[in-house]
Amino acid sequence: MKSFKYRLSPEGSECSYGTTDLRPCLGCPIEVEGCVVLMCTEGVALFSIDFHNYTFRRGDLLVVMYDRTVIPLKVSAGFRVEWVSLSLSVCNDTFYKISSVKFWDRFYFYPVCRLEPEHPRLVESWLLQVKWIARHTEDTYRTELLQSVFYQLMLSLCCEMERLSLASGKSEKRSHAWVVANDFMVLVGRHYVKHRDVAYYATRLCVSPDYLNKLSLKYILMTPKEYINRQCIMAIKTYLSSTDLSVKNIANELNYEDASYLCRFFRRMTGMSPLEYRERLGKP
Repeated sequence: MKSFKYRLSPEGSECSYGTTDLRPCLGCPIEVEGCVVLMCTEGVALFSIDFHNYTFRRGDLLVVMYDRTVIPLKVSAGFRVEWVSLSLSVCNDTFYKISSVKFWDRFYFYPVCRLEPEHPRLVESWLLQVKWIARHTEDTYRTELLQSVFYQLMLSLCCEMERLSLASGKSEKRSHAWVVANDFMVLVGRHYVKHRDVAYYATRLCVSPDYLNKLSLKYILMTPKEYINRQCIMAIKTYLSSTDLSVKNIANELNYEDASYLCRFFRRMTGMSPLEYRERLGKP
């Protein structure tokens, strides 16, 4: 069986970079310690990001955080990406400095950035700057400089998202109830591996479980537990279809107490066992 996770960068590296067609890691999650920035320079690819599929084509930018599950599924002939990997020590400051909740929520729902025609050259300049810092600066200054350029990139994306939102003329005003329902979906996407109980999310959102249930039925058209279960099933199906990981290892990765528990849950939700599902896909 192939290795479960694929590393672009050496383990423990503060900053590394390169060019790849991603073919060696098709079907494998990319292991990210802090953040990986990818810019497509040729071709097109299909990614599973937190178990939702996204197209990634020439001129697009993808910023992968450490808390996301990113699996390259397909790549076209001639597909190429330039990538930069940064450690968590480099990225952490930016996560706190950019306080716009709207930006982070949108960033998690729409991870592939479609760049305007003039933007790829700016990103290419950013990549060159990171490479120069990695190659030519002393250890004393390298971390601080890398922190600065990463913050500049993310702040620029934040400003661009706000500009496009204003230019579209769409109102950003939403009811408090809609905001809570939206925040619930974001939280589930980030924490479902460790937390599958509705009470956890109600507490995080400062509402009662009953109120969260009403909001979820109104805005998501399912109960909070149904939404959490759907996220879990999507994750299991993606691992079964996109990797050759054993059911036991999938259970470990998704924090189930054992493979038997995962199998019972999967059968209850889908009417078949994980192995039956994999066989229907034509996988060994």
